[in-house]
Formats: sequence, C-alpha cells, structure tokens
Amino acid sequence: MGADYPLMNLSLPCRNAAATRYILFLSLLPINYRQTRNFVNTPAVMVYSSMQEIFQLLAEYNRTTDREMLGILGAQPPELLSRPAGAYHGSILGVLNHLLQADVVWLRRFAHQLPELGPVAKELPDFKLRSLKDVVWDSLAVFQPVREKTDELLERAVQAIAPARYPEFLEYRNIKGEPQRKVLWRTLLHLFNHQTHHRGQVAALLDQFGVENDYSNLIWKF
Repeated sequence: MGADYPLMNLSLPCRNAAATRYILFLSLLPINYRQTRNFVNTPAVMVYSSMQEIFQLLAEYNRTTDREMLGILGAQPPELLSRPAGAYHGSILGVLNHLLQADVVWLRRFAHQLPELGPVAKELPDFKLRSLKDVVWDSLAVFQPVREKTDELLERAVQAIAPARYPEFLEYRNIKGEPQRKVLWRTLLHLFNHQTHHRGQVAALLDQFGVENDYSNLIWKF
C-alpha cells in the first residue's frame, strides 16, 4: 500500500510560527511512515527530500532569529542578562548558555556517526558539559561569536546530511550516560524545537524586564 499524505488546511489559524511550521512538517509525512522508514520507495524519497528543505529553512531561521535576538540583548545593560529571573537556568545568560551547549552536543552526536560532518566537528567549540546549568560563556561579548559560529556550522551540517540518512538510527549517550537510539530526522526536529522553546523563554524574560522584543515570527523572515 502506498503512502497516504494528509492535506494541510492553510486557512487554519496558527497561534505562532512554531505551530505553523509543525503543521507544514506533518503535512509532508506519510501516515504510514513506519513502512517507509527503510527508504525503499519513491514516496519516501520524496518525503525525505522535502524534509531536507524544511530543515534547511529552520537552520536559516535559527541563524537570522538568533542574530535579531542578540541585537536586542546587546542593547541592554550586561547586568540585566545575568540577573536571576526565576527561570530554570537562572538568567537570560543562563538560558542562552544552555541552548548553545545543547546545539553543540547534538552536532557532536551527529558528527560522531556521520563521517560527512567531520569538517563541521573540527570547528565546534570545545567545552565539557558537567550539568544543564553550566555557564560556559559568562558575558554576551564572549557568547555571541560562539553562537554565531555554531549557527553557521548548523546550517552546513543540515546541508551535508543527505535525506537518505533521515530514517537511520542515531546512537548516543545522554548527559546521564544512558544509551539512546533515535531516528535521525526526529533528533533534528528536536534540536530545532528545543531552540524555539528556549528563545521563547528569553522573550518572556525580556517581557518581564520591560524590554520590547519581537524576533520569533518565521513568516516575516521569508
């Protein structure tokens, strides 16, 4: 039985850019994708190729949105960024550190299994993650160039991963050292969803501090 593709109702109201792109993503997946995970038929090839376009879009969105967010943060007094704000990671700078660390860790995991990402791995920042609340980069001036370089490397990685890789399993250990085995395309989707979540936290903290910000809308950027 061939893959069935759900129709996307473009008239449905979406409350935010994350919801919009998730609906778009789901519209491109075959309902019986488990049967096409081995990448053996034409519908699956078409779906995974379309997924690559979405991942490339999300990587570009990540870079441009980070740049806009950092522009807003750079106009604030440094003490505001390190001020305890009741977030799980403490401060805006704490949230930024966690997000950058997570992106680097995921890129390391991809590169460990995918030889085509060797050049990307060589340029990743070098640090050892001890906890989810580590502050490796303790000022925006130190943080920003590392963030910008990592965003560039993420775009290169997404370009380098062939769609045929998407149904493969990524094997790695989590921060607790526990072995994990996940479908590659799901880990990529998780990476971008995680970014959106924590940029939203930064926006909420800026709102809390009375700082105007509006950097997240994907539809305005493309």
